[in-house]
Amino acid sequence: MELNVIIGLIVLLITTWWLFIREKDGKISRFEGAKINVPSSKIKCSKEETGDIRTGDGTIRCYNPSNSQFLGFANALDKSQVAEKANKARKAQESWKETSFSERRRVLRSLLVHLEENQREISNVSVTETGKTAIDSAFGEIFMSCEKLEYIIQNGPKFLKRESRDTGLLMFHKKAFVDYVPYGVIGLIIPWNFPIHNVLSHISTALMAGNGVIVKVSEWASWSAGYLEEMCRNWLEACGHNPDLVQFITGFAEAGTAVIENADKVLFIGSPGVGKQVMITAAATYTPVTLELGGKDSFIVCDDADVKYAASMALRGAFLNCGQNCLSAERFYVYDSVYDQFLDEVSKITPKIRQNSSPTCDVGAINLPTQMKRYQELLKDAVSKGAKIVCGGKMTEGLEGNFFEPTIIVNVNHTMRITQEETFGPIMTIIKVSSDEEVIKMANQSEYGLACSIFSGNYKRAESMAQKIHVGTTVVNDWGLSMLIQSMPFGGVKTSGFGKFNGPEGIRDFAVQKGCVTDRFGVKLPPPSVLFFPSPTNVHLLVHLFISIRHAPGIVGKFSAAVQLVSAILKQSYK
Repeated sequence: MELNVIIGLIVLLITTWWLFIREKDGKISRFEGAKINVPSSKIKCSKEETGDIRTGDGTIRCYNPSNSQFLGFANALDKSQVAEKANKARKAQESWKETSFSERRRVLRSLLVHLEENQREISNVSVTETGKTAIDSAFGEIFMSCEKLEYIIQNGPKFLKRESRDTGLLMFHKKAFVDYVPYGVIGLIIPWNFPIHNVLSHISTALMAGNGVIVKVSEWASWSAGYLEEMCRNWLEACGHNPDLVQFITGFAEAGTAVIENADKVLFIGSPGVGKQVMITAAATYTPVTLELGGKDSFIVCDDADVKYAASMALRGAFLNCGQNCLSAERFYVYDSVYDQFLDEVSKITPKIRQNSSPTCDVGAINLPTQMKRYQELLKDAVSKGAKIVCGGKMTEGLEGNFFEPTIIVNVNHTMRITQEETFGPIMTIIKVSSDEEVIKMANQSEYGLACSIFSGNYKRAESMAQKIHVGTTVVNDWGLSMLIQSMPFGGVKTSGFGKFNGPEGIRDFAVQKGCVTDRFGVKLPPPSVLFFPSPTNVHLLVHLFISIRHAPGIVGKFSAAVQLVSAILKQSYK
């Protein structure tokens, strides 16, 4: 057995025991799971039907992108229906906000237990909805959701409890603190790539902070919303709380707009174009927003890197979930001295990657059929400007679902669209570089700034490079790891958005930071009488002297100001 596997098992056993002894969340409420509603007859959707999921009668056509199987219809809600659901969540939140942290922990622990006990069934919901592989669903949906829930349960109360602030010597007689109070109703607008994790992780954070939730799922992931809604209602009801606390919204742009108009805080995960529209809509009601708008992440392989290891990580970075991740590595900068070796390593494995409609293959389906046409347009543009496709580059033949071959393209430069636009697909774009200065400059030549990976044998060098690359998160000698470290804030800069989720920052992002100042000793100590109306004509001079006592640079200046202040006060008092 490999050493790293043995170490991993030891760490797993230790952390499992640590979590076990920390579990003090009261009685767990178990509940019935939701029903998976799939038509008994395997009806197949045509290419026209999968390309346009609008039915024209107020519903959304749902299908499995890996085999075009028809799954059913979801309602496309209008603004009035969204407002009605938001009002239900708001009413339920009135009692939920009064619950203790221990009760919220118990409720979230009940959800975590349900996820663990029903993980295969819930994972299969995502596989059916998105066409992703079983491993991508098990890890990206269930494991990540469980990790997030565990973190929120263990740490949420610590980061949301009243926090004392230093008042300074001048205000020693006062005490100050910050309370983290609920916004009210959080509006979540969630993408289709991880429909379980994206929903449950943010619902759990919002509930821990005392909020109600309205969650708008993508129209391309509407079938699973019915399952999740039933599951959440059963969960809250079993825990003794109003099941209206969490509301699910299916629909198109109109429904998303209505969510923003009816929420007190909005989290949006999606494209920059839609994110801008979210901000415009939210601005009308001064509604705060957190935006995660994707990335064009750099993957840097230095000349002193372990090339074979870097290549294996590069394959994961490019092709995990068929490249449909906000953290996907999309620009691979490889130093010229190791370029050939790196290309040889990834080129040997990529054609062997298994891709089909079976959930046990290596790479799953593309969720949006329109994406495949866009991949071809990006590749065509790159080839016309001198790039070369090493393998892949086209839709996978012989499969009835939405599949695109894992692709490697080289001889790429920054004049090509494929280096500037988020691909969000299974394409490894490799660019040759020769120095740290060049790669830092090129990595920063993007409107996006979500994350970056740097592979080097010299940690000091890699960490120095990381400081100069303008992104939200940098990982050295690994890829995608930051999402597993729940205490790390996650979010980007530039076009990748603003605000954070995960970590203390993410928990507090769903709470209003409310300051309060009161008397430390329960005794009022009023300010000097000269500050009350009507004030002396020379009060401004007294204030200037006081400022000099506080902030003059030397002892002589401070002492001189103090003497003048005492003299002025004495003169004032004898008038």
